[in-house]
Amino acid sequence: MYKYTLKLEKPAYVTVGFKSEVKNFSVLNRDGKIFYIREFEPEARTFDQFNVNEAGIYTIISGQPVAGVKLTGVRYHKPIPMPKKHWNFDGPVKMIWKNINNSPACMIPKKREVYLNSMIKSYPIGVCNFVIAHELGHRYWPDEWCCDLYAINKVLRSGGNLYTCYYALEKFLNRSPSKMERIKKFIENIRKIDYGRQ
Repeated sequence: MYKYTLKLEKPAYVTVGFKSEVKNFSVLNRDGKIFYIREFEPEARTFDQFNVNEAGIYTIISGQPVAGVKLTGVRYHKPIPMPKKHWNFDGPVKMIWKNINNSPACMIPKKREVYLNSMIKSYPIGVCNFVIAHELGHRYWPDEWCCDLYAINKVLRSGGNLYTCYYALEKFLNRSPSKMERIKKFIENIRKIDYGRQ
């Protein structure tokens, strides 16, 4: 595996090119935690583009050497319009580390408690943020797709990456018809995103 050190004095939109095609690569932060991961399907690619919303030192790990890196300003996205709130359990939320079956997390809206499975600690930081934001969405909606949409907006408005949201759903959802319908809804919603800068 090849390593490339990426030093950022400020947040940036990163374009990274590889000398040959890669099927996947990851970006680690200074603490060695996975900040971003990308898997290319069905075909390998020679480049990728992603936001890094915090300055610092990062390490790109890939199966091919990095050919070059271009940095520009972070790309922020205008929020996707949300449906009307179904209910409102706004207020302080208690985060509790407790494994609930194979689910990465769940929320009890009336108690304002979110239960987090320790399994999410092994996933990229952005994935964890997406999962938590999704559960917080249940303060306002019972529907999973509404909470997915809420989480997408939270991640993107913070300078996170759209692929990270998709990656979270793909890794945590099984292939049942209802779950595949949820991914279909996700794809429909991302088509509404305004990619202009705010």
